[in-house]
Amino acid sequence: MRSKPGRRAPGIAWLDAGGVVATKALTTAAVVASGFSAVSDDDYARVVIALRFADAPALDPTGTSWLPLPFWVYGSALAAFGNTLDVARATAFVLGVLAAGLVWLAARLLELPRRAALLGAILAAVFPYSAYLGAATVPEAPAAALTVFGAATVARGARMRILGALALGAASAARYEPWSAVAVFAAFSAWDAARSRDPRFLAATGLVLTFPIAWLLHGVFRHGDALFFLERVASYRAALGPDDPWLERLVRTPRALVAGEPELVLGTLGLFLVAPRALLANERRALARSGGVLAAIPLFLLLGDLLGGAPTHHGERALLAVWLWVALVAGALAARIGEAPFTRRAAAALTLVVALAAGTRVLRPRWPRAPFADRSAEVALGERARARSLERLAIDAPDFGYFAIQAAFGRPEATLVLDTRDPRQRRSRDLLVESPSAFRAFLLGGGYRWLAVPRTRTPAARDIGSVREENERWALVELSYGVNPSGLDRSFE
Repeated sequence: MRSKPGRRAPGIAWLDAGGVVATKALTTAAVVASGFSAVSDDDYARVVIALRFADAPALDPTGTSWLPLPFWVYGSALAAFGNTLDVARATAFVLGVLAAGLVWLAARLLELPRRAALLGAILAAVFPYSAYLGAATVPEAPAAALTVFGAATVARGARMRILGALALGAASAARYEPWSAVAVFAAFSAWDAARSRDPRFLAATGLVLTFPIAWLLHGVFRHGDALFFLERVASYRAALGPDDPWLERLVRTPRALVAGEPELVLGTLGLFLVAPRALLANERRALARSGGVLAAIPLFLLLGDLLGGAPTHHGERALLAVWLWVALVAGALAARIGEAPFTRRAAAALTLVVALAAGTRVLRPRWPRAPFADRSAEVALGERARARSLERLAIDAPDFGYFAIQAAFGRPEATLVLDTRDPRQRRSRDLLVESPSAFRAFLLGGGYRWLAVPRTRTPAARDIGSVREENERWALVELSYGVNPSGLDRSFE
């Protein structure tokens, strides 16, 4: 008797899961070995906030628009294993590997055949953005995996729907784009509750909406506005300067969906076009329902862009959950076509070659990905400051690189950032150049005997102290007591 798709012996299932997890671990190790350390300065900013949470836990660790769950997780790890950047990166590694395993579980929930589930999950673990985000100290990888898992449960029974609600609820506490998937998931569950009269579907509806509603209420009572996070994102983006034209904002998300991972998207589309229409007949309902949940994400991002609330950089990373689902579809199509007659397989191979060529030779050069952050010099300086066991450290940074110094130093509460570079705030005076003695008095009066400065400013810094550490971009200066710290010039504050 033939077994149903997705049914397999427990030992085989564990073997497949182990293969996916091992593939993700090796992929992440290769990404790190290649020199990748962060997508942007946000990676280090998140570590800094997690360090502050480890030092002083709070329900809302940021007090800004960022959601709290990632800081609870990273902050707990930093509190348990040490306040170092290595601990944060190890946490990211573990979360990325677990996320890959969760995507494989989602493939099983979609009742994909064994080979299809395995191939799709491996593809989901290794395509470029999945590889990078799985190594970064940001919540995109686990949040996307939780979203895909939650979406996969809309085609299953009430018990699995409860698990899906918990997964999507956790994703909505880490990133905002899953909120749109939460709304569609809730609609499916409410519809299924009305049809089946099973109260567990209704419970899933309530569970998945719990965190978004709680966060909106938090906004009302803490910030006086349920949608405070939209206003903050929009105001920050507006402070950066005029936004792109309306037409550009209209096409940006659809373009990113394809151009962000062109080989994956075009290859999957090509396989779908050459596949027999009845190829995925058994999985069609599950894929259609889960795809409907995830389709809400690009629509949500498009609406946010039109309203001026789009991400300020690397906006395509918010589409990771959609790409993970596309990878599962690609795996299912490839596995089934592999069992088709030779002519069908040849057509599929030719289609993949054309798709890969179009992606690598046309779309990627036309719309290249924004470069990732290289803060190796800042991290190195922060680690040297940590090795010296400095009590306090002042940072004179020309950009957001100060987050990397703080993260590597490990005690952001013992640092003073002289200019946060927030475009919504007025620039501070440059007293290092205007009045070195007043600048030194200000720092010494606050207990800061050490100053991190870019190497381009070391000539000025030598007027107030001695350079003790130096690398290709930064210097660590020990201040000298040239004035009485009690005679402070407070104009710098």
